Amino acid sequence: MQLIDSRPPSEYSMRLITPQAIESFKCTIANTDWNDIINMASTSEMPSEYYSLFITRYIDAFNLHFLILTFKYSSKKVLRHEWMTNGLIKSCHKKSKLYKKFKLHPFETNKLKYIIYRNK
Repeated sequence: MQLIDSRPPSEYSMRLITPQAIESFKCTIANTDWNDIINMASTSEMPSEYYSLFITRYIDAFNLHFLILTFKYSSKKVLRHEWMTNGLIKSCHKKSKLYKKFKLHPFETNKLKYIIYRNK
């Protein structure tokens, strides 16, 4: 039996693509020495060899100039379960704040506010 986590991911990644990065990538590609790949293409009978060399150089330059940045979602924004709506999340946070306030300042008014909200 395999359990599948249906929660959304807590982080996401994206590439940083700016006009400056594009220009530096173009310069790197233009200044790369492709002669050995061209010579290999004319003498070799296996195109996969020189294609692998070409794609390796191209991907290395791409990864060098277009960095992957990882961002984390705020734990307040991530839905815990698929049935948790934004309204339920807000209610949970409000209840937690009322409980914390009641624990820090155990007055009867704070207790009453927390119990009334909790029982809704």
